[in-house]
Amino acid sequence: YLNTVTFDNQSGEYGAVKLVGTTARMVDVPQGQKRTVNVAAGEYYILVRYGSKPEQYSYAKGDPFTVHQTATQYSCITITLHPVVNGNYRTRSSSRDEFDKAMGDTRAAKPQSSGQGNTHNDH
Repeated sequence: YLNTVTFDNQSGEYGAVKLVGTTARMVDVPQGQKRTVNVAAGEYYILVRYGSKPEQYSYAKGDPFTVHQTATQYSCITITLHPVVNGNYRTRSSSRDEFDKAMGDTRAAKPQSSGQGNTHNDH
């Protein structure tokens, strides 16, 4: 796929991102780093788990977004993992249960539900 989604982790914590949608992916994004995945056109949302210790994890879920592709154009989307005042990608708190249930095995077929890992409202 030519479409890309890049996760830029500026949260101050380690991030595990589940991309839920047409192309399911799980991406580990260390603090201060970026990770890019290739995806099919379609509808997506993300679930993020922040932190490096299970007893300190926090979770967030992002609003749905669309990856567009035509015969001559494709999407390159970047999502920054950290609170941005007046940012253009909103998230809400999520839970471990929602995150864990999302996609089951992320390398398998279609996801069923999801959860993200940041407790801030804008990313």
